[in-house]
Amino acid sequence: MAVERISIDLDTSDPAIARLERHSYVNLINVVHAELQLIERMVGAPGALRSAIHLAEAASRAFKEARVARRHLAELVRFAELTEADVQETLESAGASADGEDVREAVGILREVLPDAHLRVQEVIARHRLPRPVSTQGIARISEALNGRGVQVRANTAGRECSLPEGSAQAVLMMAESQTADCGPDRTVRLREVEIDLAADLRVAVRGTGPVGWSAPLHRNLRPSELHTAVASGVPALRGAMLLAYCSMPGGSATLSLDGDRASGFEVFALVTDLPVADDH
Repeated sequence: MAVERISIDLDTSDPAIARLERHSYVNLINVVHAELQLIERMVGAPGALRSAIHLAEAASRAFKEARVARRHLAELVRFAELTEADVQETLESAGASADGEDVREAVGILREVLPDAHLRVQEVIARHRLPRPVSTQGIARISEALNGRGVQVRANTAGRECSLPEGSAQAVLMMAESQTADCGPDRTVRLREVEIDLAADLRVAVRGTGPVGWSAPLHRNLRPSELHTAVASGVPALRGAMLLAYCSMPGGSATLSLDGDRASGFEVFALVTDLPVADDH
């Protein structure tokens, strides 16, 4: 079984390429920002989405400004969750004003781009090598979400409280959710087992099956914008693998082991992530 480290180009040395990466990032965050403003205006609730709008503005600046990313870190790691919660609360408060076709269209656009915008915000945290806040709810969240879905969840905490870096549980669930994504039977990645081990250091292992080559972009040191192109081509499980890699920074690592069976077109994989332990924060 071949083992390769996940390699994503977060330190582009070519200034022109770096500018392209920043522009693609800012353009995506600007879509979120614009749709938030539009929704707020269309439902006639000035200021209702102020927090989400300000968070999008902070996310845009954070690409170049590490101090902005550090200052807003607790919110940026939950970018999509906080944005969606604000939008949902605003829509519920707006009542009939939220039922218009234009509002539904704007909300639809926002929800379509939010997963990729969120992942790119997590990319920025990784670019700046910022230690992520931790959550004690990660194991419970994974277990509850995967219960009854044919995924075995095992946790060895060695009697210690297991605090996972914020986002790592979400990354595992992203990969699990790709099982039901509309990407065709020959493009589906299926999780079989999730193992969380805190016996020594913190390690999260995700094992499953997928089409031969599904993870190839993760080993090519591609830029995030190039990886998002691969996601858009029909491999949504890449989002989760990318996020797990981002959660391993600073000081951790993420590797993929593959055992391919080209005759069947599928391979067995193991994604193993060594994560910074809570005490390091």
